[in-house]
Formats: sequence, structure tokens, C-alpha cells
Amino acid sequence: MHTLDGLVFPYIVVWILRATIMIFGTSLAALFLGLGLHKRHVLRAVRDKEERILFYAGELVALCAGSTTAIVNPRNFRDALCLAGAFRAFSFHDESEVAMVHMAIAVTSTMVQLRRALLSKDWGVRTRALTAFGELRDSGQFEYLRRFAEQESVVRVFGSCLAACAALIQEPDQFRRFSMLLNSRPALSASYDEGVLRTAIRSLLGSSDAAVARDIMHDCLFSDDFRAQYKAALISAAGKEHFTRLAGSIVAYAHVSSDRIIHISAMRALFHFGMCDDLISRSLDSDDPVVQVVAIRSSMRCNGAVERQLAGFLASPHFDVRYAAAMTLAQLPSGERQLRQVQAGTDGFARDMAQFALSVH
Repeated sequence: MHTLDGLVFPYIVVWILRATIMIFGTSLAALFLGLGLHKRHVLRAVRDKEERILFYAGELVALCAGSTTAIVNPRNFRDALCLAGAFRAFSFHDESEVAMVHMAIAVTSTMVQLRRALLSKDWGVRTRALTAFGELRDSGQFEYLRRFAEQESVVRVFGSCLAACAALIQEPDQFRRFSMLLNSRPALSASYDEGVLRTAIRSLLGSSDAAVARDIMHDCLFSDDFRAQYKAALISAAGKEHFTRLAGSIVAYAHVSSDRIIHISAMRALFHFGMCDDLISRSLDSDDPVVQVVAIRSSMRCNGAVERQLAGFLASPHFDVRYAAAMTLAQLPSGERQLRQVQAGTDGFARDMAQFALSVH
């Protein structure tokens, strides 16, 4: 019996090992085959999408050239996305062409397809639909999307809805309603505020007089209906968009506001405007190192007295303050001279930071 076990057991072990190897090899082959088929499917889908976008681009060319043929009706949600992509990439000559194409799209099922997609439980589908709404730039959809955003709880979808609404703004009242939406849900909108407000400002300026746009933004800044988070984002967005007409309102509001974030945003906006105000010079003496750093970085357009004051910050006990002062001085006209004077001094902190700034500039 022991002899039989000694003969049979090794064969059983070898058979099991061979079977395991065969199963592993088959699984590996199936994996590579599946990956290959998936890649082929993805490439085909991408090619089909590109071809469909080109097809709709041809439709837009023909329509703008005077063709009386209507745009081919999108068969499904994917076709609607392709039409939106073609519209986004198309170079219109003027707003009359845009309006004509909007009228042609309105008689198709495009908007119906996109609105139906917003009912999907898949947040990715809802996000793509909202992106398409933004690409089509049909301001008539603004109120529908604003109401949709009010009940959307998924942060990414809410952000996409904000971006779409911002791109559709054409009137001052729409800007205010959009601002109220942004202000109403700070926990969800905090990551999107500045970016979508920049888009909203561009959209409003593209269709409204700059003075009218300035008035509605001024009202939003001084209104008690809005949180400091929104106002700080609006100030930052206006600064980065170089909307200098709002500079006076920003400075005036910063002078009457006690919110630290408002002062910081206002100083950054002034930097983008290339302006100086005593808001910056006063903040240089702040006890808050963060406020000091922002004031230092924003003082590029201030006078020579500020340059001499910056040199004194090289001896600050806060590294960030010393670094900001050194890097700012290095970019100012008399900054190198100031740095060399400090380098020859006796304060170790100041001497080391001045030497570092001189070595990198």
C-alpha cells in the first residue's frame, strides 16, 4: 500500500500543477484578449465620435454658408454631445451666425436628449450633458439649469452645472441669480467659486456694457445677501480677469470690511490690476504673517518708501515673511541695491535671505 501511494501521489501532484499552469495561462490569454478587444472598442468609439463631430461641423459650415437644409436630428445622446462639440469648436463670424445656428438646433431633439440625460442616475452622464449645455451657449437654457442645480447633491455634477450656467449668462439679472445659487451652498461651491465667477464675468462682459457689469458686481459686493466667501471669490475673479472698472468698489468694500479673506483678496486683485492703495501699505504692519505675506507680494506697484520697508522684513522671525520680502525686492528697480545693503549687515536671518535672493536672480 505504501508502495502504491509512493507511485501514485507524485503523478497526482504533477497533474494538479499542470492543470493550474494551464488554467493560469488560459486566464492570462483571456485577459490580454479582453484588453485588446476593449482597446479596439475604445479606439472605434473615439473614431466614431470624431467622425460624427466632423459631420456636424460640416452641417454648421453649410448652414452658415446659406444652406436651407436643416441640421440632421441627433439620433441619441451621443449625437447630441457630438453636435455640442462641433458647436464649441466652430469659428463663427459674428453673433448673427450663432443666433441662426441656435434656431436650427432648437427645432432638433438636441435639448430634449440633453435634458433626458440629466434624469440619469449615472452622475457621469449628467456631467457630460451639462458640459454640452455649456458648449452650446444657449442662454435660453440658463434658468432650467439653475433650477436643476438647486436640487443636485453630487459635488462634481453641481460644479459642472455651475460652469454651464456661468457660460450662459447674458444679462445682469442672470449674473445675480447665478451668484445667489453660488452663495446658497458654500459647502458644495467652495472649490468652484473663483473659476466659475471668472467664466461668468467673461460671459457678462461679452454681452453687456462694462458699466452695467460693474454696477451689478458692485451691488453684489455691498449686499448683505452674500457671504464673505462669495465676495472674496468675486474680488479674486475680477482681479484675474483684469476688470479694472471694479477696482474702486473693491477698495471701498475692503476698507469697510473686517473680514481677513476680503482684505487678502482685495490686495491680490490690486496686484493683478497693477495698482497700489494704502490698504496694502497698512497691511504690511499687520500682526498676521499671512496678511503680511500677501501685502508684500502685492506691493510691486507701490512707491520707493515701500521698497525700503520691505528690506526691514528680511529680519522677520517668520520665514514666509522673509522669503516674500526677498523675492519681491529682487523684482523691484532698487531691490538689488537694498538686498546688497542687507547682505552686508549683521542680522543673520536678513543676511542669509538677501544672499539667497541675489543668488537666484
